[in-house]
Amino acid sequence: MKRKGFNESRVMRKLDEEVRNALIVNSWELLTAFTKIERKDKIQYLMETYYLSYSRIEDIIILDKK
Repeated sequence: MKRKGFNESRVMRKLDEEVRNALIVNSWELLTAFTKIERKDKIQYLMETYYLSYSRIEDIIILDKK
């Protein structure tokens, strides 16, 4: 019999996503503060590191600023 209601794997997946997004934002802030890398190159680095699209990286960075 399946248990209704609480979905542990969904909660863990959401938590993993939040941690990943925090790491992306912190990486962005560090790259901005300590390097003179252009915006597109920073995004490209984050894309390769976290296997996300250009637009997804931008969304994560922009959402943090709100």
